[in-house]
Amino acid sequence: MDRIGDANKTTAARMQDRDESQEDEHVIKVPQDDPSYCVDTSVFLKSDLTFGLEYMFNLRIPVLANEMAPKFESMAVENNAERMCNLDEFKGVPLLLVFFPRILTEESDASINLLTDISLAKQINLNLVTVSTDSTETLKAWSEKREAGPPKVVLVSDKNGDISRDYGVLDTLNHESLHAVFIIDKQGIVQGSRKSYCGYLYPSTASDMLDFVVNSLQESQPKPSEN
Repeated sequence: MDRIGDANKTTAARMQDRDESQEDEHVIKVPQDDPSYCVDTSVFLKSDLTFGLEYMFNLRIPVLANEMAPKFESMAVENNAERMCNLDEFKGVPLLLVFFPRILTEESDASINLLTDISLAKQINLNLVTVSTDSTETLKAWSEKREAGPPKVVLVSDKNGDISRDYGVLDTLNHESLHAVFIIDKQGIVQGSRKSYCGYLYPSTASDMLDFVVNSLQESQPKPSEN
């Protein structure tokens, strides 16, 4: 019956029906997101956007090699005593500046142990400084209770997050420093850096870290003339 009815329609009416049919067919054939192998966009856009560590906002990009190290001044703990600490006091000797989230964690213990091993190395004269968003009270309490005694490291308190922010390694969501290392030469210039999202420092062993420090500092030295 539909075909008989269509046959009795005028040419203009049939052309209109054909155009409408093509439009309907076009809409039907729009490819839909398949949740089995990709994101369902329509659902995703209606959901709350939450960000994991890999999507985290940093207010600044990390400081890069050949840039001047951002200066800082903050309270710190050294040999169980609180004191004011600033970057300028380390000029003249290379500095390994290490950031980590919190002192009372397994990851921070691993970082401190790594730096303790480096402090025992005799092949390089190196200042060792850590930065975290812990208060000086927390850092001092941890240092006093450490079974192996206070580490041969200056523990800088970045309670407000200013130092971590200036170096581009502040987790603004949790107000914690990311795991990161910066090699600063005796002139105060950054010669190497590593930023890690994996929960531990990278390089992750004392020998690898020393190699990274030595190589970074050697690359900064002027090349001898071939003449």
